[in-house]
Amino acid sequence: MSAGISLDQSYPNLFTPEDQVFVRALEDDPVSIPPRHALTLRGEPLSHAAYLTSGFAGRFRADWTGRRQLLSLHIPGDFIDLPSFMLFRLDHDIDSFNAITCARLHHDRIAQMRVTMPHLYDCFWRISLMDSAIQRYWAFRVGRLVGRARIANFFAEIFARMFARKLCGTDGFTLPLTQADIGEACGMTPVHANRMLGELREEGTCTLENGRLVIHDLRLLASVGQFEWDYLYLPPQAEAELADLLGAGATRQRRRAPAPAPRT
Repeated sequence: MSAGISLDQSYPNLFTPEDQVFVRALEDDPVSIPPRHALTLRGEPLSHAAYLTSGFAGRFRADWTGRRQLLSLHIPGDFIDLPSFMLFRLDHDIDSFNAITCARLHHDRIAQMRVTMPHLYDCFWRISLMDSAIQRYWAFRVGRLVGRARIANFFAEIFARMFARKLCGTDGFTLPLTQADIGEACGMTPVHANRMLGELREEGTCTLENGRLVIHDLRLLASVGQFEWDYLYLPPQAEAELADLLGAGATRQRRRAPAPAPRT
């Protein structure tokens, strides 16, 4: 990989340092992309998958009037377009939020792994499944949570993902998003997002300022956001550390909804 977070750091339960060296040898030279720049356009033919070694990127889709919805946020250590390996194109745009660096792995080299290194091929398949789990949770967040809970949940997720990769401490993390970006991520207008951010700040939960989320009370952030992290499929050590930081964990002690009555 290029300078930045490596595969074995991003997914220590999937890749070994030796795997990292092998994959790195298959990659093209790293590519640097400026802030607020399109990486991939919807429908554009693709011949490679991009691994984000530094910076933040997002997947977007817009309605006919140009209003965008952020479909996912990618942090350092994510593959940002792995589904293109099987689909050959994407059904959404991908833009950078800040300056990013990514390493590109051609699809034919991934295909070769199916024969030469099947365990690595299976790891890439698993990453794709983990990304799908995150996107399912995003549908839940926007469809079920409301108000500041929706934004708090979004912030808690990014914290958990960053913390698991040792990219931040418990007091906050880099987040190069504007209030309008937060609105697009959470299905809100910029005005509504601004009001909810104000409530989170005033109650002492967190503050978004100058491209950074400052966390004042981590457990309160998770509580306000009704945050559960089972869908992230984190390594066991990261799971244990989060449970310690956020409490015994709603994920481990949550109340399950009653099963539906059988049909008659």
